[in-house]
Amino acid sequence: MNISQIGEPAPQTNLRLWPGIVAVVLQWLSRFGVKAVVPGIKGFGWAVMGSLGFTLTLIVWWAFFSRARRSERWGGLGLIGLALGGTWLLKQE
Repeated sequence: MNISQIGEPAPQTNLRLWPGIVAVVLQWLSRFGVKAVVPGIKGFGWAVMGSLGFTLTLIVWWAFFSRARRSERWGGLGLIGLALGGTWLLKQE
């Protein structure tokens, strides 16, 4: 049984990256691979819905299962929201 000394830093856990990498690879395969295999609007619809699903999977993984510090997780999601809002303001009418 180890008892940590006062002043010793707590052991850090490594980030769990492989689920995020798998989600991004599946997102890109869904976005571009499905459209290449299934032609027309049906393939486009499947590609968009698949990439949206994997994007939501990536956000849930980052927010709850990545082992990053809470400030990094929620700060990253906040920056994503700010970036989406900023690009919305820059759109052409």
